[in-house]
Amino acid sequence: MKASELAKVLGGVLEGKDVDIAIYGASCIMGWTFPADYTFAGGKEVWAKHFGHLLTANFGLSGDRTENLLWRIVNEKQMDGWTAKNIILTVGLNNSWDSTDPAPAAKGFKAIVDAAVERHPESKIILLGLTPVQSKLAWIREYNRLMSKLADGKKVFYSDPLPAFMQDEKTVSKTLLRDGVHPSPAGYEVFAQEIEKALDAAK
Repeated sequence: MKASELAKVLGGVLEGKDVDIAIYGASCIMGWTFPADYTFAGGKEVWAKHFGHLLTANFGLSGDRTENLLWRIVNEKQMDGWTAKNIILTVGLNNSWDSTDPAPAAKGFKAIVDAAVERHPESKIILLGLTPVQSKLAWIREYNRLMSKLADGKKVFYSDPLPAFMQDEKTVSKTLLRDGVHPSPAGYEVFAQEIEKALDAAK
């Protein structure tokens, strides 16, 4: 789905509502909308199990980089017209494919956080660290560290799911990622538990 179509669909559904959880990101977040038996096995059933009793909105869009998500928020107004108790932000992995330095992507992520705070001063903003990719571990760890510095523990909170996806300090769990990048259905179960911890910490 194109970003403009996503904005129209979700904007119409959420208009005037108070959302419990709005989550933004790229394909790993979009994967929450795919069932386990889909071509790209996802976490739809897991999300329903953990968060189905809440009003939630998934703004994940495959391929998004930090600049793409910022465009969606500012230009396509995908944070406008509704309120939220919790807004979860996690994006940046796609910036790593053509960059050795996570600092520019982290700067873009800060602009996203600033845009979210400006548009939703009543919300808890939860920054969710990137999940691991074996070949990008150093990049992701540094990006997550830079992301964590944006949290103030009052309105903006940081949570790091990366350790939960690791077999050990140096090795990513193969069973929790279906293709080395995206969570498997089992990985989405772990991911959901990490999100629950983040929500609890933000209360």
